[in-house]
Amino acid sequence: MKEDHQILIEKYFSNSLSNHEQIEFDRLLKNDKEFKDEIELYNSLENHLEIKSQYSSQIDTIKSTVSSAHKQNGSNQKKKTLISIIALIALALLLYFIFF
Repeated sequence: MKEDHQILIEKYFSNSLSNHEQIEFDRLLKNDKEFKDEIELYNSLENHLEIKSQYSSQIDTIKSTVSSAHKQNGSNQKKKTLISIIALIALALLLYFIFF
């Protein structure tokens, strides 16, 4: 990635392009396939990180809920197994949404 492209892309995603930079950005996006591919990759990574963050907080909530349920209900082996299964399912869903 060219350094000037990287600077334009970072400014674009932080909404800090000047008028001149915006014109240059639009021109590159229209005429430079490599630049357009860089934008799409950057956008894809941003979306991936956002999704990962959302599911990470949901997993933390599930872990907290499972932990609270475990403390309230004692150490019954069947409950431990169920909690483990729920945690594994939640983790599997997280991994599925992150990678697919």
